[in-house]
Amino acid sequence: MKQLELSEAKAKFSSVVQDAQNGEETVLTKGHSHKPVAVVISYESWKGKKPRSEQLGSLKQLGHVVFTDDWYVTDEELISL
Repeated sequence: MKQLELSEAKAKFSSVVQDAQNGEETVLTKGHSHKPVAVVISYESWKGKKPRSEQLGSLKQLGHVVFTDDWYVTDEELISL
């Protein structure tokens, strides 16, 4: 994953988008501290990251589930467990 200052990313926007299409993530940073402010990823990568609900549907009365922000598993991986 590469990092680019926001002003540099603006100048190379087409290249950043092309890299995203090729599967490379780019972290955009801002200011002298180079604080990360955004990540450019492909649409396919973004589409695969669906928010998880805390509700268990018909089983919600039997328990409570909390998903942390850094936990990610695809539906197929979850089903195969």
